Amino acid sequence: MRRAALWAAFLALLAGVAVTLRSRIGVSSFSRAHPFGALAPVAPPGWEVRDTPLGATELASGEAARTLDFDDFFYKTYAKGALAVRVYAAYWTPGRLDPAMVAGHTPDACWVGAGGTIIERDDARVLPGFGNRVFRPACFRVFEFPHGREEVVFWLCVAGKPVRFADLERSYLLGRLSRFVQTLRLTAFGLAPQEQIFVRISTNRTFDEVVSSDLWPPLTSSFARSGIFEPAN
Repeated sequence: MRRAALWAAFLALLAGVAVTLRSRIGVSSFSRAHPFGALAPVAPPGWEVRDTPLGATELASGEAARTLDFDDFFYKTYAKGALAVRVYAAYWTPGRLDPAMVAGHTPDACWVGAGGTIIERDDARVLPGFGNRVFRPACFRVFEFPHGREEVVFWLCVAGKPVRFADLERSYLLGRLSRFVQTLRLTAFGLAPQEQIFVRISTNRTFDEVVSSDLWPPLTSSFARSGIFEPAN
């Protein structure tokens, strides 16, 4: 029984590699002429916007940037009254960083490591889009921190499509193995690396408030090229 399951997993891996190899190596969607940072949402009047550091200090921010090793990113806080919305997005050109490494820096890992506790989770949360564009399902979490509560949604896109890696909390060894196998499938043993985009939106209030605010339309439309939307009709 176990041997049959192993053979099935091996054949599935080979099939995934074959499909990937038939496609071309991923191309970069962004460049100096068309920078990823240009996706940063433009806030409507009445909102305060500020660049937000990756860490609590300049040293911590530098360490975070070196660890994440992205090609480009932006992290901005949009505030109006008591409502604050933080938007972080990062971009990696094909082959820049192992997808499993990128997946290791989602809120599930980093925010828990920073003292947060997940009190609610939904791995298939669909938020309202803009116009006729529909969001692909996001990972939604509610965190409890010593300083308060935070709601967050996030997507990791490889080659323009969201992917989810195994949860290491439930089984660390099996999770690491699953992530290794999935990375091989996504990159065809490194022969066909793909670009990656990570998008995270968080708030100190609720997403019901964020979605109903006048920030939501420009925020969502700015990510039309990021892979977090279903293909346009």
